[in-house]
Amino acid sequence: MRMGIKTVQFSTKPWRYERCIVLEEDLDVVMTNLKQFKNKPRIPHRVVMNNHTFSIFENFDYNTVMSVWPLQDIEVKNSKSSDCIIVFSKVTKAEFEVCTIQMYEGDHIKKIQQWKERIDFFQKHCMQNTPVISSAVSGDTEDDA
Repeated sequence: MRMGIKTVQFSTKPWRYERCIVLEEDLDVVMTNLKQFKNKPRIPHRVVMNNHTFSIFENFDYNTVMSVWPLQDIEVKNSKSSDCIIVFSKVTKAEFEVCTIQMYEGDHIKKIQQWKERIDFFQKHCMQNTPVISSAVSGDTEDDA
């Protein structure tokens, strides 16, 4: 008898990237809390970063939040695995190892490095420069306010 492995799509919700607004994607989270496994399982989760927070959800439903950290409180370091990074809170010292989702068909290393670069970009360029939406009435200018 042969064992077969079936892969299924984790979510039908599209991945999203809007510069300095949001980065939302499915990533695997290494389940380090499962001590009985020699090789820790990697389980898909929804990861969302905006110009204020970095959040991990158990799935694509936003009611399943696992962790939310202020963006300025996180640091990123490389993992032993080339398709993963470790994201940790400088305040709480909690950390998650996140990896390119195993079903991703592109370059896994490039994908996770892109996440690392975008976290850095959001921290350096987006937190203080949050876009301001003007509520000025037609004819008004910001100088008039």
